Amino acid sequence: MKLPDPLSLRHPDAASVKASVDLVNYIAQFTRLRLGGRQYVGLCPLPGHRERHPSFQVDATRQIFYCHGCQRGGDVFSFVMYQRGCGFSDAVREVVRFILGEVTAPKARPAPPKAARSASWAQRRDEPKPALFCPEPRPPLPPCFFDAADLAAEAVVSMLVQRRITGFLKG
Repeated sequence: MKLPDPLSLRHPDAASVKASVDLVNYIAQFTRLRLGGRQYVGLCPLPGHRERHPSFQVDATRQIFYCHGCQRGGDVFSFVMYQRGCGFSDAVREVVRFILGEVTAPKARPAPPKAARSASWAQRRDEPKPALFCPEPRPPLPPCFFDAADLAAEAVVSMLVQRRITGFLKG
């Protein structure tokens, strides 16, 4: 016997909305998803989580998502609540607007023309580079540092000689 979905008991309208939306299509408007095995994989589109390697997974058959980086997961409504920072009723309204086609996809920034890219590269190339190391000289090391280094080197050499490892002495 299959138990009824708790969402359909509390919010029958939300359950019908959830059944009529495809989570992959909804999330695809925020991030690029690719099929990796049974699940879709992509970069996490949730706020507060920047990443370079995909850790966000969407299961199309179960209509759930999970991000291994920020450890958030759920269904379409919880995705909208995480994404927009809103409550459940606002999330249901947002999904309904998506189903009806009233939501426009986020605008992608067009790529700059090739001439502008090369000009900006030339400007960046000619800019002074930040110093990788501290510009002022470091204070000299105390003499005891060199004594300790010499003692350590002598100890290593004597240990190698005791073990009859003498190949390093040639040359």
